[in-house]
Amino acid sequence: MLKITRSQLSAFSAAKEDDFVARMKKHFAKHFPTEPVSSDLRDAEAIIRRAIVSAKAYGVVGERDLCLYIGLFFIFGHDFKERQETAWVHRILAHDAVSPSLRLDRVYDCLMSYPQGNGQPT
Repeated sequence: MLKITRSQLSAFSAAKEDDFVARMKKHFAKHFPTEPVSSDLRDAEAIIRRAIVSAKAYGVVGERDLCLYIGLFFIFGHDFKERQETAWVHRILAHDAVSPSLRLDRVYDCLMSYPQGNGQPT
């Protein structure tokens, strides 16, 4: 019988996260090409890793949901939770009676429903 140690399991987990981060760097470089961070992959990696840690506070763990959450960091900046003009995002994400997927969908629905540059959902 094979036995996997905690350190081996941890190494698998780290490798999986590294792979995810690499895929997200490519994804955001493609979809946010005008963002300065897209041209600096080290900065992009730091933002992505910071977003992954931040997402856990909202129960966001799946790849699809993490991708959407990381997108919020690229759209609003890493401090969107603290800024008054983006407090509505935090309010939606903090509503834990609804699944993380539905909360993220709601945030993006709001983003799509307001005019560019307004900064507030309708």
